[in-house]
Amino acid sequence: TKEATLNLIEGLAGRAPKSVGHVLVTLAMPVAELTCDIKKEVKEAAVNCMTAICGCTGNKDVEPFLPFVVKAAQSLTNTHECVEKLAGCIFVQNVEAPALAAMLPVLTRGLNDKSEEIKRTCCLIVDNMCKVVDDPAAVVPIMPRLEPLVKSALEKISNPEAAAMAERALKTLQKAGEGAEVKTVMQDQAVKIVKDALGDKAAGDAAFEGLLSYVAGLAATATNMRSFDADDWAKLVALTSPFTDVIEGIRSKMEVASKPAEEIEEEDTEGV
Repeated sequence: TKEATLNLIEGLAGRAPKSVGHVLVTLAMPVAELTCDIKKEVKEAAVNCMTAICGCTGNKDVEPFLPFVVKAAQSLTNTHECVEKLAGCIFVQNVEAPALAAMLPVLTRGLNDKSEEIKRTCCLIVDNMCKVVDDPAAVVPIMPRLEPLVKSALEKISNPEAAAMAERALKTLQKAGEGAEVKTVMQDQAVKIVKDALGDKAAGDAAFEGLLSYVAGLAATATNMRSFDADDWAKLVALTSPFTDVIEGIRSKMEVASKPAEEIEEEDTEGV
């Protein structure tokens, strides 16, 4: 079952990298743990899967280091090597949630390591990455996992220089997520928006209702991924008539629905 699941996720990573990247914060740790499985078949499947999902970060800066991240998942010795490599990474591109999520297995091991130098280097990596986070919402899914690790490292480190680095990393991490408000659009909200857009065309038999619910689910998923490319919505969300006729209106309303109330009010004020 583990092997089959890993193979399935690997396949999805190749077919839908953005979607897998969106849930990488949930996948990274369990898949990384399975790279140490006692069963050879599961271990091999996990290494292949880890390689595939790490390729879904969408971040060019971390790409050269991803083989080390995969290797690090397989042993503590490899983790030390990976931490040293990542410390040399210069982050220029905006760091989003998938890139942070891919680093979780390495940072979790490193920040729990007995070596204060490894802890310090992990804090340096956290600091470097979080400095180039444009959207505070990107940090929200990572914060419950990463913040306690950095805090714990800070409490345990005795070396003054390493402790200062840990304190700096914690402040940078918290600042990166400051003011973030993540709004999730539920499927029932999407169904209402789709029905309103269709108007008289919203009525149909059970098969049509099923299709409408499916399209609404795709719309909700794309919205929660903050993916609002018009061409993607026309091809991958609308699917067929009559949804293709009204998809642009649906996309616009879903984008508004994804924004916090304060942001909508500010936009309305600017338009006056």
